[in-house]
Amino acid sequence: MTYIIIFAVIIVWLNLAILADKSINELYDMPLETLVLPLRLITLLLSPILLIVYERHLFYSKADRQI
Repeated sequence: MTYIIIFAVIIVWLNLAILADKSINELYDMPLETLVLPLRLITLLLSPILLIVYERHLFYSKADRQI
C-alpha cells in the first residue's frame, strides 16, 4: 500500500512540475526540451517549488511594497 501511495505522489509531483515549467517558460522563453538531461531532471524536481516562490512572492517583505 505504501508503494502505491509513493507512486501516486510521484506522478502528481511530475504533473505539477510539467505544468509549473510550462508557466515559468512563458517568462524565460526556454522550453524544457532544449535543456540537457541532468538539468531537465533538476528543473522537473524543483519547478513546483520555484513556481510558488516566484509567482506568489513568498520572500517579499510586506514593508517593501509600495502602493
